[in-house]
Amino acid sequence: MRVNIFDIDAKGNAKITKAVKDIWYLQYIVDTYGEQNALKLFQIFDKCYDLNPQTNVFANLPEDKKFETILRSTYPELETIIDLEDDVIIQALDLVEELYETEKYRAHKAIKIAYNRVIDELKFTHVSLSKEDGNMGEINKALSAFEDLNKKLSSSYKELEEEMNMIQVRGDGKKRRKIQEDLE
Repeated sequence: MRVNIFDIDAKGNAKITKAVKDIWYLQYIVDTYGEQNALKLFQIFDKCYDLNPQTNVFANLPEDKKFETILRSTYPELETIIDLEDDVIIQALDLVEELYETEKYRAHKAIKIAYNRVIDELKFTHVSLSKEDGNMGEINKALSAFEDLNKKLSSSYKELEEEMNMIQVRGDGKKRRKIQEDLE
């Protein structure tokens, strides 16, 4: 089950939580850069590691570009206010990642990273059909691996959904009605 370090309401506004006060790295960020700037940075931290696309529009971004993309897209002014190379901020970001990770989260994220690497490799591969330097055999192997990774990515995401209690309404909403009936 995912831990809740940050209290972020439906409008996307964050609040200082007991977890923030208890974790030295996070409290240091609040004390050093001010509560409003820290809360913006914590929202970015949360979006970096929340893999639920129902609650995070950035969930499907490639992992290696996530922080920079989220920062530029949400609070670009923080780059001039906060020293993002500060060791404490880097350690805080690493800690948030570790706290969010479960076994299924790590498995899904690893498969997602491999999947994106295959996509990038295929995207930039020169295709040659010539007898001397033809590479269709290697491309076919990559496409086969891509197909396998696609199935594993889908499977790992379903497991992550179950673990995180993410609910997707499909079809006519029978699943949601069943869950609502069970709750009543």
